[in-house]
Amino acid sequence: MYFGNYSGTLIKPFVINKCSLSQCNIDGLSSVYVFAVSPIKPIISVFVNNRELINGQDYSVSYSEDCYNIGTKTIVINGIGNYNGTANFSYSITAKNIADEDVVIEGLVDKNYALGSEILQDFIVKHLGSIVYASDSYSVEYSNNINAGVATITITGKGNYTGTKSFNFNILKLNTTAEVVCADDIIYEANRVNLEIFNSS
Repeated sequence: MYFGNYSGTLIKPFVINKCSLSQCNIDGLSSVYVFAVSPIKPIISVFVNNRELINGQDYSVSYSEDCYNIGTKTIVINGIGNYNGTANFSYSITAKNIADEDVVIEGLVDKNYALGSEILQDFIVKHLGSIVYASDSYSVEYSNNINAGVATITITGKGNYTGTKSFNFNILKLNTTAEVVCADDIIYEANRVNLEIFNSS
């Protein structure tokens, strides 16, 4: 090859460095999520210089081991292919208010008055169709659950739940039917029996 006073070819290699993800931006991540009975792993989009990267080709994503319970969680983005470096982002899972409409109680029935004994219920609490267990999610308190009338159950959230919610059930009066016997009739019957015994002897 010949150009003016020069001839020949010069080949000079150069290096294309991988692009670091340390300054990447993401979309699709909220700072706070509410406990939802299942792991919360937000699906995100990753951008470098306004170019959207491809998951599995340009980067991989990993989440905190526990994305189920409340607390602060971390998303780690690792560069692959033409990208390197890592970027960390965080979000929080907060407690669910047990008073919300999607937390329901099932199994309540009316009960009969129990002669002064405390009346309890066998019930279950569900959140989004899943059973919520009292041992780690709520405590139970009864009120007005001895005498006939309206009794109340109050559940108070703990662990992944917060707030309180109350439910009512009825305690029914006993339906008693008593036969009234006159005292004179009792005395008469007793005398009649004694007379029959005396005559037979």
